[in-house]
Amino acid sequence: MTDNVPVRVAIAAPAHLNPYPVLFHQAVQRADPAMICELWRGGLSWRRLLSAQRPHILHLHWLELLYRHYAPWHVCLSLWLNLLLVIGAARLLGIRIVYTVHNVWQHERERQWLYWLANQFVLWLADAVHVHSDAARAELAHSFACHCSVVVIPHGNYVAWYPNDCSIEAARERLGLSPDAFVYLSLGQVRPYKGVEELLQAFAEQTGEDLIMIIAGRVQQPEYGERLRTLAVADPRVRLHLDYVPDDQMQHFMKAASVAVLPYRRTTTSGAAILALSFGLPVIAPARGPFPALLEQGAGILYDPQRPHALTEALQAAPQADLGALRSAAGATAQRLDWAPIGRQLAALYRQIIRGDRGSLARGLDA
Repeated sequence: MTDNVPVRVAIAAPAHLNPYPVLFHQAVQRADPAMICELWRGGLSWRRLLSAQRPHILHLHWLELLYRHYAPWHVCLSLWLNLLLVIGAARLLGIRIVYTVHNVWQHERERQWLYWLANQFVLWLADAVHVHSDAARAELAHSFACHCSVVVIPHGNYVAWYPNDCSIEAARERLGLSPDAFVYLSLGQVRPYKGVEELLQAFAEQTGEDLIMIIAGRVQQPEYGERLRTLAVADPRVRLHLDYVPDDQMQHFMKAASVAVLPYRRTTTSGAAILALSFGLPVIAPARGPFPALLEQGAGILYDPQRPHALTEALQAAPQADLGALRSAAGATAQRLDWAPIGRQLAALYRQIIRGDRGSLARGLDA
């Protein structure tokens, strides 16, 4: 490839409700305007792959969504086979492959053999693998064989995406909350791996009428939503909003909350934690996965998930903590996750792959 031919990058990221792909795409474009960067939110297609303007680099995100792991078996298997064929054909056509590992394992651990085979196939073919933290890199190395460089580039913040112009008082009035209440918030897709049942049980042990627990987000499994309603019905302090939170309403939940609580049973990357930090909201989370690094500068409260009653104690400690200091640290952490240097790192990664500069990949990238 000659120097006067612009690098074409296709970012295949089918997560339609998550602004991450758009922010990722924008960051690369701003960092390197000479690079032709497309966002494929509809997934992969043979037409684009075989066109005269096919990309030089194909950057894959969320393999499990590319083959719709949640679909009926015949649909899922058909899309899975097509995914492997498209990626294999791309490699034969000379297209370089980059893979961002958002989750080392699919959250619900469904159809694990499909997930393992797809991951291992892509990891074998990839020119570079991108993870968001050192913890994710270690987890990936423990679970899969990777034949290329694994580059750590952090997950950017959501500071510029959502409206953030209402006061705490206005947000609480909008949600019908007392100005004096201490409000715990768990926001995001409501799924079993996020530990919401354990959270409700731990909250039930808290005393005080001025304590409020909000669970907000879309439930993927209706029966799971019913189970949560059964757990919550006996405690009037629990507010369930089991529906998708639109972008223009996000600030009402975030600004009304005192702390975010994310008692995940397992996770590789937590966009929900970064979302909370982007609003200056401290986070209570287990000391696993990405959370220790995210909260190491005092942006929240970590607890030992292996110790009995640790979540209960963390919930008890939060109202006694210096919320002003926690909020300041949360906001500072979010600012360190600015997309401008992340975009420069990603653009540099693409340039190095095109040059075949594997030595630079192995040494890492400068912000």
